[in-house]
Amino acid sequence: STSGSRRVLREKITGIAAVLAFGVGGALIGDFIYNVVLRNVPHWDWLSTLVIAGLVTLPVAWFLVSQRLRIQAVRDELKESEHLYKLLTDNQTDLISLWSADRTRRLYASPSALRTFGFSAEEMIAMPTSANAHPDDLPIILSLVDGLEQGGPAKSAEYRVLHRDGSELWVEGTWRRLAEGDGEYLSTTRVITERRALQTELEQALADAKDALQVKADFLANMTHELRTPLNAIVGFSGLLKESATLHANDRRPAELIHDASQTLLSVVNDVLDFSKLEAGAVDLEAHPFDPVQLAETTAVLLSGQ
Repeated sequence: STSGSRRVLREKITGIAAVLAFGVGGALIGDFIYNVVLRNVPHWDWLSTLVIAGLVTLPVAWFLVSQRLRIQAVRDELKESEHLYKLLTDNQTDLISLWSADRTRRLYASPSALRTFGFSAEEMIAMPTSANAHPDDLPIILSLVDGLEQGGPAKSAEYRVLHRDGSELWVEGTWRRLAEGDGEYLSTTRVITERRALQTELEQALADAKDALQVKADFLANMTHELRTPLNAIVGFSGLLKESATLHANDRRPAELIHDASQTLLSVVNDVLDFSKLEAGAVDLEAHPFDPVQLAETTAVLLSGQ
């Protein structure tokens, strides 16, 4: 920023002036002692000494002050980086660990260990490498780590670890073997207990939904089969009735309506059965000829009373 540039310029001018004053003053004092006090020179040319000392001291002062400001800037950046690093490590919940190449020692544990697992970072470092791993899931961790190559890609797995209070925590561990150094291992452990519980609930809900769909499909299939049996009888006998030669003319029309209505209801029942087959993935298409005019007239007659 502009204010920052002005501050740096002001510090540089002040520093150069201080170094220049110190260097020139020292040169004048030294020249005075040598020529006046020791040699007793009657006419001491202090102006020449001042100019020469100034010309020599100015570039030296510029260099020294520039280096000091550069070092100060680097220190400020390091301090800011340390502040950000401390801020992240103190507030994150993931546990970051650094392990030795032979996996016998934990070299570093982030402060989040206390918040997440109940152990301080110092306790985690002093603990055996498999101290808080769940005994049943320890082979998962060993298999994961054994498959890592130095400088290769990271690998992840879900397993259980033990909290200080003895409770089990589901975690997602991501491991990587570093390319630098002797091939130390870097791990990041994130607690996923709530996510696992939610996943289990969703899986159970899905299984219950599938069971409910199966029960519904079985019910519809049984119901439609039970309905089709008497409907087929109504359709058959109403068809015989309307074709009977002894049927009175006034009764023929109601017999035809009974026959058409029962056929329509049978069609609806068959459609319900087809939907059940559709959910089960067992639908077979069948082509049958029909008269669209007759279908329209029959539908109109059935609905005319409404």
